[in-house]
Amino acid sequence: MFTKSEPRGHGGYWTWRLTGNYCDLVDSTKLSSQLDPEEYRDVVRAYQAACTEVIQRYDGHIAQLLGDGLLVYFGYPYAHEDDPHRAVRTGLGILDAMGDLNQRLQQAQGIQLGVRLGIHTGLAVVGAMGGGSRQEQLALGEVPNIASRIEGLAAPNTIAVSEATYRLTQGYFECQDLGAQTLRGVAEPLNVYRVLRESGAPDWGIRLRRDSWVSVMYTEELNSTTSSVTLQSTDRHEILGQKPSHFQVSL
Repeated sequence: MFTKSEPRGHGGYWTWRLTGNYCDLVDSTKLSSQLDPEEYRDVVRAYQAACTEVIQRYDGHIAQLLGDGLLVYFGYPYAHEDDPHRAVRTGLGILDAMGDLNQRLQQAQGIQLGVRLGIHTGLAVVGAMGGGSRQEQLALGEVPNIASRIEGLAAPNTIAVSEATYRLTQGYFECQDLGAQTLRGVAEPLNVYRVLRESGAPDWGIRLRRDSWVSVMYTEELNSTTSSVTLQSTDRHEILGQKPSHFQVSL
């Protein structure tokens, strides 16, 4: 279930709550030296196709194809209540897809591909970048930068997530604490976690909450009775045993 997000903004730029997933091939330079250019192109295309199938399954948005890297947004242009979960599940799905792809590549060309993934959740400003005929809707700010930095810390064929993403998905995935890590360009060390597997917690067994509730109060008259309705926007999750919705409505 999703809704078209309508964040506040001005001048063609808007602030979004975004989860960025950065995926990159391991030792791509070495791989390119082992293959002729056409073979390398075909291998990269097969890798991108395998990743894209998984990304589309979880309604992610491929913002950029950066050679052998992919920058994926969850939360833009469509926002889901479980975007951080979708980003992590996409990462796990990509690792599974790479296993299948590697079997084919090993048989056909005797090569194996490795990937690393980094995921971070936070606020980002999204707007048109570039000029002329080359314009892209890109996120500016710490989300894509930190996701990329965290990807660089991940071991081959693993997923690393920031503490922000970890807290929003806690309980749904088994993770290994990698401790506080110093990231280039980031003032303070950040706690990073390696995602091992899904925990088996039910998708629909979620209670949505957030640190600072954003409430919209309105009063409507229905059959001459005034009802006060609170729409509570949410972005944090914990197990409760109720199917989630985009808004909790209290009458």
